[in-house]
Amino acid sequence: MRYAYIHSPPRGHPIHTLRPQQTNPRTALEESRGPSHPASCPYLRSTIRLQILGPLTTPLPPDLPPSPPASREPSPAPGSKRKLDGNAEQGNRKKPRTSSAPEDRRPTQPSSSSSSRPLTSAARASQPPDGDVLTTVSRPIGIATPYVPVRRPRRGTRLPYKHYDDIHDKYHSYGRILKWSGEARLWSTYPQGHPDHRPLQDPPHPSSPYHKYGHLIARLELVDSLVCFAYAIWNKDYSRKACFRGSWATIEGFVSFCKREWALEDTDDREKAFLGLVYMIEGFIHARKFQYRAKLIDEENHRLMKRLQAQADAEAAREAARVAAEASAASQAAPAMLPSPASITTASSANSTPTTRQSDTPNSSGGNSSATSAQSAAQPQQRPSQQQRPAPVPLPPPHITVPINSHFVAARKSQSGGLLASSYCMEIAHRLLTLPIMSKHYPRTFGRMMYSSLSASDEHEPDIEDEEGELFWPGQCVTGEGLGWVCIMGKAMIKEFSKEYGYKGLDAVIPKATKEDDAPEGTAVVPQPSPRPSSEGDAKKR
Repeated sequence: MRYAYIHSPPRGHPIHTLRPQQTNPRTALEESRGPSHPASCPYLRSTIRLQILGPLTTPLPPDLPPSPPASREPSPAPGSKRKLDGNAEQGNRKKPRTSSAPEDRRPTQPSSSSSSRPLTSAARASQPPDGDVLTTVSRPIGIATPYVPVRRPRRGTRLPYKHYDDIHDKYHSYGRILKWSGEARLWSTYPQGHPDHRPLQDPPHPSSPYHKYGHLIARLELVDSLVCFAYAIWNKDYSRKACFRGSWATIEGFVSFCKREWALEDTDDREKAFLGLVYMIEGFIHARKFQYRAKLIDEENHRLMKRLQAQADAEAAREAARVAAEASAASQAAPAMLPSPASITTASSANSTPTTRQSDTPNSSGGNSSATSAQSAAQPQQRPSQQQRPAPVPLPPPHITVPINSHFVAARKSQSGGLLASSYCMEIAHRLLTLPIMSKHYPRTFGRMMYSSLSASDEHEPDIEDEEGELFWPGQCVTGEGLGWVCIMGKAMIKEFSKEYGYKGLDAVIPKATKEDDAPEGTAVVPQPSPRPSSEGDAKKR
């Protein structure tokens, strides 16, 4: 810094005070403030610098995907040449995310000061260029369940009959025990003035879940009994590749009883799923019966059609023989006729009149031959289309009949009734028991079905008591199969649902009377302790 003058002022003139002093500003500032000033301490100086920078924004989570490279600068809005301010440009650069972040990502709370500050270099790099869409790569959300089943060793397709017979006897006895206990417990929950009220001689403790949820526990025992009955009969059918209709007829009344008890309660979707399970079991039972009966009925119908066709052919042969006999008799009875004069006249007779006449048009024969050749050429083109449509086999005349009896009509009536009943049951089951309901209320069972490697033909593979193995969503009931999958799925639903209410199954059933005939008519059980008192949590208290 210099100051120029024409005449140099004398020494000591006040103008000499305008000359700048060559001193360090930082040293002068510290000297003027003194050693006790906060700026003289290095730690305080760094603190002041952080305060000048302002509050820092929340750091981005480490699991964010890498941002796409910026291909070009953001272009200005069309039709506007005015330069936007910093806040407006910052707002235009922000693009909404099109895909949701992963579930474990914690959302950040933007502060008021961070919205007014300009974007940092890292924030600018994370913003997509104008016209591009930012997508977040996350794991596929196809199945919303964390439960993955355990893959058990396969048993194989060739198992002895004794294996299935043992399962039949075992679960048939389980079904009888649970049925007795469920009915006795259900009757005890009715009001005392109800005609069906039957008190228990050994009621559960008031603090026991069997006392708090007595009616629900009774209905769980009933549906558990139904699953055991159906699974037992299915094993017997599956081992023989047949359908014993008499065995299925023994549980028809119990199925209706279970439906009525579950339908009377106004419950949520979680409990209504058991009503859908009962309807699904009934629908699969009807479908299995009419599918296996359809094979026998189809064979009977085929034999009847052959009989009708044979009678029709015999009648046609008799009619043809009658017509031929009448024709031969008519030809023999007709008198001999004299020959006509034209037949005895020779061609060389001069007085004869020619019987044929040449056409006056010489090209008439050529035209006829060309038309005939055109027709013959067109016939091969029409033959393939006629061969592709084979003529249907004509039915015998309606007046040809075969005798039938009441058993024949009853079988057809049962077949049509079973088809309608199965359709009705599956229509209700598809409303009450669906995959979304299973995913929401039974996530463990849902995961065991969705992550399964089993197929529809592997009904014999899983163990019905296994709580971690693979399952399979029942297929179409029209095939006649799939009832085993319904029973295994129902058992898994009962086990998953009952943990909340303390249901213990066979370990807490009401015992049946040893001498059923000697038991009083108004009591549901005999006054003897349960065969498994150790499983009851309050057995000692009772």
